[in-house]
Amino acid sequence: DGYHWQFTGWQEEDGKIVAVYALAPNPPPPPRKFSKLRLYAALNEAGLWDALDAWLKTLTIGGVNASTAFALAQELSEDYPGWDDYIAAAKTALGVTDEQVAAILDAAEV
Repeated sequence: DGYHWQFTGWQEEDGKIVAVYALAPNPPPPPRKFSKLRLYAALNEAGLWDALDAWLKTLTIGGVNASTAFALAQELSEDYPGWDDYIAAAKTALGVTDEQVAAILDAAEV
């Protein structure tokens, strides 16, 4: 588990051309992407949207107010620089558990 057979080339064996494969580790999964509308809905359903929005209004990301940055963002993705730090800070600011964060992000995943 965690590995797959990967084609590495051809070789001659007993007068025949055969394909050669090697066991290679599976690549990491692509970063997850999230719908802002679904994220809003999940946070609103959990009663957390107003608290998150208020918290975002107190932050700056790249010289832009975080609430404005969220509103202008085309997409939300786990590969955004600082994603894990922002999620951890939001979790602390909102007083939610890892399980609650996972459920909200799962509901918002595209």
